[in-house]
Amino acid sequence: MEKQKELINLSLEYFKLFNEYDIAGLKNLYETDIELVDWVVKKIGVDEVLKINKELFDMNISVNVSNVECNENITINTIDVKIGNETIKVTDKITWSDNLKIKKIEAFKNGN
Repeated sequence: MEKQKELINLSLEYFKLFNEYDIAGLKNLYETDIELVDWVVKKIGVDEVLKINKELFDMNISVNVSNVECNENITINTIDVKIGNETIKVTDKITWSDNLKIKKIEAFKNGN
């Protein structure tokens, strides 16, 4: 139960760093072989994922977290992603390593 609470807090920290466009902070949360998969891209490796993060930051992206649930080493995060005037409902599935770093982020666009 304590680990689940910690992973939920780490997920919220991840989204806070993301909203602050904090590349250094995000890098500290990522495993070197992190994998990012969404409906547009699939990237592997910390540098590739940070490059995508920077591209999103250039589009003035922001994220609002409405719910975080944890099951073992995975958090399921319900978020609203805002880019410009468009808001997309997304579910982020984050897989955490044993040393509490992000191994994989899978983003699923929810129906409109």
